Amino acid sequence: MIVRNNKGVTLVGVLLITVIISILAVTLTSMIVNNMHQIKRTEKGIQVNDVAEMGIQYQSIHFSDFYHIRLTEIISNVKSKIITDYNNKALNTNEFYEETIAKDLVDSIKGNGLFFSHLPNTLLLSKNIDPNDKRKFEIIFENPSTDLKCPTCGDIEPGESIRISFLSKGTGDNFKGEKKIKSTLNMEIGAITIDLGPGNGGGTGGNTLPPSYETIITAPINLPQCTNLNNFGSKDCSYKGSVTINDPSDISNVDILIEGSLVAYKPINKGIENSTLYVKGSADFNDPINGISNSFIYIGGAAEFKNINQGIVNTTIVVIGSANFNVNGNINGMSNSSIYVKGNANFNDKHINGFDSSAKICVGGTVSGVPSGKNYNIYSPTKNNALFIEKCGRPGGLTESGIDIGWDIDTSDITYEYN
Repeated sequence: MIVRNNKGVTLVGVLLITVIISILAVTLTSMIVNNMHQIKRTEKGIQVNDVAEMGIQYQSIHFSDFYHIRLTEIISNVKSKIITDYNNKALNTNEFYEETIAKDLVDSIKGNGLFFSHLPNTLLLSKNIDPNDKRKFEIIFENPSTDLKCPTCGDIEPGESIRISFLSKGTGDNFKGEKKIKSTLNMEIGAITIDLGPGNGGGTGGNTLPPSYETIITAPINLPQCTNLNNFGSKDCSYKGSVTINDPSDISNVDILIEGSLVAYKPINKGIENSTLYVKGSADFNDPINGISNSFIYIGGAAEFKNINQGIVNTTIVVIGSANFNVNGNINGMSNSSIYVKGNANFNDKHINGFDSSAKICVGGTVSGVPSGKNYNIYSPTKNNALFIEKCGRPGGLTESGIDIGWDIDTSDITYEYN
């Protein structure tokens, strides 16, 4: 009988199994380690990519702030130019003004070193995000010939488009290489619309706006300062504060500016002729004015004309407050003259003798004390607004509110470039 010893076979099997398990363990461990390194590298790559995105957002916000401030200034300047050109009868095409805005904006960007460089691959900004692993982003302007363009400039289509591109590069000590993101910002300047208002822009014309009372008479300038009232009305003078005159003889061939109010207690015996009397405050003529001719009278507050007994000829009178006429007498004649009262006007039931068809009185408020049965050329919006505008108003002009320019910036067009 043969007895076999299997101990050696068993030992070999055990050793073989041990070797296999060891190989598997080493392989698995290596795979785990590699996966962990890969995950770590991916995490670092994501972090660096986030830094690059942060750079794009940072640059976009700062550029958007610059864009809104500068474009607001440019548009205001262009609106002023449009108004000037319109008033000078030299209004250009809408496309011309749109392109002016676009070119001015491009020139402003080119003049700002935070957003543009004439040299390629210029570092505009570098900012550290995490000092521990030195993560940072860099903003680079790559190509000045292609990264700032107005592709629509020169076209006749309404509106303009401007594009600017920045490259943001994210880096970090724990990440080999870098992440790059390129962002393109689109700036849209909408079509200009110019509303000339009714009665303008080639229509039938005519007055469409109420009178601008404050601008009808211009204040005299460069007058000598005066304090002596004894020679009031005989020479050009500017008076500070209010003035009271007790014995005026006449106001003739002079320009007078009074910063305050005026009170005249005695008659102006020889009247007012060939003169400008500009009173910034109120005025009270207690006694007769013996005629007003070829003159301009501006009263910045309320006014009282108790008696203009020699009439008004070739004269313009403006009262910003309310006016009281004919308290102690009449306006004895009015021709080739205009009276503008921004407030109310009271004629105290006295006739205006010799009211010529070439004369008119325009009252922005209510009119009272006009004798019944008399058809004077007195106009007020409280009586007939259309007739008041027609006879007393001014043509509708072009203002900034009549010029509309749409504009916007889009920071959503972002392309990613990985390295």
